[in-house]
Amino acid sequence: MSFGFGPGDIVALITFSKKVYDALENEEGSQVQYRRAAKQCDAFTAVINQVKKVDLSNFPTDFRRDLEEIYTNAAEHITLFRKNTIDKYEKSQVFLLKNG
Repeated sequence: MSFGFGPGDIVALITFSKKVYDALENEEGSQVQYRRAAKQCDAFTAVINQVKKVDLSNFPTDFRRDLEEIYTNAAEHITLFRKNTIDKYEKSQVFLLKNG
């Protein structure tokens, strides 16, 4: 059964997040990169929310527990990335617009 994502997608999210974070830390980040990162976070969050709705009652307990751990960790990573990177950028842009 396919859920529309796999472990490779989680790795892709982490890799993408790291690349964006590194680019922004080096002050090479742009508004486009932030928008792209925000959209990617939204897409991964939508997938995670869909996975949470899947009826896994017929699957082994270990599988259910592993899947729940994967999507919980991914959701936490997305939340932290948004809070520590995207939200800070957006706040800095508002500050620059008000004080620029």
